[in-house]
Amino acid sequence: MLVYGADKPQRRPPPLLVGGLVGLAAGLAIGLVVAERTGDRGHAPGPTSGASPEAGESAPAAEPSVPAVAAGAITKLGPHADSIFLLAVYNEGEEEVTATLAALPGWMPPLTGVIPTAVRPHSWDHVMFEARPDCGIHPGTVRSVRLQVRNGDVLADRIALLPQAAQALREHHDAVCGD
Repeated sequence: MLVYGADKPQRRPPPLLVGGLVGLAAGLAIGLVVAERTGDRGHAPGPTSGASPEAGESAPAAEPSVPAVAAGAITKLGPHADSIFLLAVYNEGEEEVTATLAALPGWMPPLTGVIPTAVRPHSWDHVMFEARPDCGIHPGTVRSVRLQVRNGDVLADRIALLPQAAQALREHHDAVCGD
């Protein structure tokens, strides 16, 4: 929202963003208080508290985890690619992951033709998907994506904010539907 009356227009953060940040800060504060009162300092639980394995025993294997991912822009594959788009995905982890686009919050027509993509550590790659417009539904603005990220046998859902609204989806919808 623009606020006039100053030399330059100023942008205020949307109330939902401010509320989310306040909620995040409150959740962190509550977590710290609970950890302090229960004595949990973030150490992994084990069979003995803090003791190392006895001679000849091996330490328990660490469970694989799914690293964080970041989303980049959504672009159309090309001018003649009918409803085929690319989502840039960055793997922030140390191991290769497989990323699959699960949902576009705000986009009502179902996604089809989603191709899982292997993303190397600390690298960008693209997840290809098809998003055919439904001219009977005017889709909302897509500002985030829901990804399913797999590391070995571990699968996790990740919500990633887009750096900007997915204008390519809206433009394609408007071009096909005549809006």
